[in-house]
Amino acid sequence: MLLFCLQKKEKLLVEIANKEMRKIKGGMFMYVTGLYPWFIKWFLK
Repeated sequence: MLLFCLQKKEKLLVEIANKEMRKIKGGMFMYVTGLYPWFIKWFLK
């Protein structure tokens, strides 16, 4: 029973982590699209 509860809790944590990752990925995508051209300019300089 305890193991089952732990597995259930882990599944919940994974779901929460996935949601957070999606938020972070969305934020990172915005960040990268804004930063990437500048980074290329700096890199090619």
